[in-house]
Amino acid sequence: MQQVRNDNQKSELTWAAARMALGTMGSRILGLFRDILLTALFSRWVSDAFVVAFRLPNLLRRVLGEGSLASAFVPLYMAHKDTPAAGRAFAKVTLVSLNAITAGLTLLGLFYMRTLLQFLVNGAEFAAGSEHFEFCLTLSRMIFGYFFLVTNAALLTSLSQSHGRFFWPAVAPALFNLALIVAMIWPALIGSNDDVSGA
Repeated sequence: MQQVRNDNQKSELTWAAARMALGTMGSRILGLFRDILLTALFSRWVSDAFVVAFRLPNLLRRVLGEGSLASAFVPLYMAHKDTPAAGRAFAKVTLVSLNAITAGLTLLGLFYMRTLLQFLVNGAEFAAGSEHFEFCLTLSRMIFGYFFLVTNAALLTSLSQSHGRFFWPAVAPALFNLALIVAMIWPALIGSNDDVSGA
């Protein structure tokens, strides 16, 4: 009986690992396709602005969302697995605290984005006050809200994995890349005549 139980656990673990690997592989492939489209459809300075706009929120996401938070949350949450009510209370406190911190950082980032951007871009093309710099500033402010959402998603991913749900958290980045791909090719799909690459 114990052998059967161990075999079932190994089978479930193998299947969970396979689903995570499939989701991660799909995300990497779509990410490569996204970068190819970004380079092919837009001029160099537009694609550079896109990369810069994601740089700061991605950095903060790794620090607060997928780094120390995930590594600290999972063992502390699992310590309450025998007391579900305490586990839910701990998860709620963590989520509220994370929302407060990330909301504050998001507001500060939006307010001081012009100053921050001067440290993230270089070259005469992105000189402060230039048309390209202003475009990059607008894009960075639009995308910076992504930091608030993705850190919440990272916490929810850790929570899902704590309950043995691995597939959708692994697939989520692939869906994100797919959404970006659709957004990039949407003007061509609807027959738009706007030339965003030559702006």
